Amino acid sequence: IHTVNEKAFKEAVEAICTTENVYVFGTGTNEPLASHLYYRLERFGLRINLISVSGKNLFEKLLLIDDKDLMIVYSFYKPSLDFKRLTAIISEKGTQMILITDSMTPPMIKNANIVLYAKRGPYGTFHSPLVPMAITHAIIIAVASRLGDRAIEYLRQLSEMRKKYYVNG
Repeated sequence: IHTVNEKAFKEAVEAICTTENVYVFGTGTNEPLASHLYYRLERFGLRINLISVSGKNLFEKLLLIDDKDLMIVYSFYKPSLDFKRLTAIISEKGTQMILITDSMTPPMIKNANIVLYAKRGPYGTFHSPLVPMAITHAIIIAVASRLGDRAIEYLRQLSEMRKKYYVNG
């Protein structure tokens, strides 16, 4: 937790809470991290979208994004081809990017507005998703705190809707 820059973390939470459309990108082994963040933030009433496709399918998703949006990206070790494509396109569009990573090399961070960096262990070894999941959970808790009653009200409405319309089998 001490390796994550506190100022960058606060900026990331503020960006998530004040941007109308938030996109979360994670493919391969990063997809569960992105999916979890998407799932939790959507429950607070945020307009959030998950992008977990790669290759040519990625371009279809990136057409919708503009300079008023926010992209949260999970990417570790070294930039993949999809990461390079994604960051080039959102940079051209002026989309703000939060990068959750374990690498501070220029190819990784050059297009990121906010970098949430934390070491996961020595390079070349198996890395548990524990460190990025801890960052993800910290973001979720901080966003809930920042949204306050707005998040609680949305969860209350969700619960009421489920009770009212749930039909068992």
